[in-house]
Amino acid sequence: MQASQFIAAGQLSAEVNKRVWEGMGYNASAFGVVPGPADVTSVMQALVNKAQADGIKTIIMPPGQYNVTALANTEGITFIGDNASFTGGYIGTVLSLGSIPEQLVDVVQGMVNSKYMSVYFCDNAWRQEIDYFTRFAEHSFNSGFKEINILIHVKSDGSTDEDISKFSQYDEIANDIGIPITCLKVHGLYSNPNYLTRTYQALNNLSKINTVFVLNEQFSSVYGHGLDYPSQIKSNYQNVKKVGCTVDYGTAFKSWIPAVAGELAAIQAAYDVLGVHMYPSCGCFSEVKQTTYDQCLQAFNNLLLTIPWEKEIWVTESGVLPFWQFLELPENYNLSNLTDTTRTIDPQRLFYRALFNSDFANRARVIIPWYTESWMYEDTVGMWDVIKNIITNK
Repeated sequence: MQASQFIAAGQLSAEVNKRVWEGMGYNASAFGVVPGPADVTSVMQALVNKAQADGIKTIIMPPGQYNVTALANTEGITFIGDNASFTGGYIGTVLSLGSIPEQLVDVVQGMVNSKYMSVYFCDNAWRQEIDYFTRFAEHSFNSGFKEINILIHVKSDGSTDEDISKFSQYDEIANDIGIPITCLKVHGLYSNPNYLTRTYQALNNLSKINTVFVLNEQFSSVYGHGLDYPSQIKSNYQNVKKVGCTVDYGTAFKSWIPAVAGELAAIQAAYDVLGVHMYPSCGCFSEVKQTTYDQCLQAFNNLLLTIPWEKEIWVTESGVLPFWQFLELPENYNLSNLTDTTRTIDPQRLFYRALFNSDFANRARVIIPWYTESWMYEDTVGMWDVIKNIITNK
């Protein structure tokens, strides 16, 4: 059986397609696009539009000829499949997967990688250097990441920790390497002067941004102060398709108090996505030699999102620096005692493998491992290899 036939088998319902391929690619047959003499231009265009809106990069085409007269494919969606082609006038190409199992694995792993996003901090002078960003972007690209999330921190005086004027250079470098900056996350209180102004300045220097997160860990303030942020941002930047807000681990899984009737509905109506920060701790992390993958996975699967969010979810922060104590809750981080002796790969391997395979992470559209740039260094390359191998399912 050829690779595309293997993919198509059992993937013919939209529900199964959503569960298996959401975040990776859409199977054309699951959306009514079938080969044959009948004109499927309209349903194919609808699928392309959906993929573009959902941030999906790939459409899988089972074998056959598809009668499509024309397509508007502005985001460059890739079509893949064996013995599949377009007729009817559309000149787009369907890339062949091939019939070798290893090729299928490579393609699927490449699509899986698209669920994970590298994150760049440029909040101090050495991180702002162009050469440093170039190293980071190349390292992320070579490690299998497809996109970059960049941050800004708006301070109480209205300035930012970042040199936003350099963002256009970062943008050009990232695009040249092939790992575009597609997500902006804005830190700082909404009440800080120039909060939206600094957001707009960053967006003006980033050509590929399609998702923006605002009101970082300020979910309780969204209803009173941020319901109009999504419409303002999207009206000013046509390339921005999604605007989200984020919530910290404690609020997301332990302590959220239901809002006044109608508030959550209003937030979900205004915002496209909820970003959740995953920093859970559990007893099984206390002794690494006694810790098992099953214990870690159970700890993650026992988490219950207390906010009844029905729309798209991202894990916008997950794990942190490669130190033992960062497996604890944020309030228990021992920031005064970061030494080489606290570094260890084994607990982080358990943490990430369990997190990435948890029910909640499987629900998430995107997962962002935190502080990915810290693993560029020689003394932490082992940790980076762990993350890379988990992402590529090795």
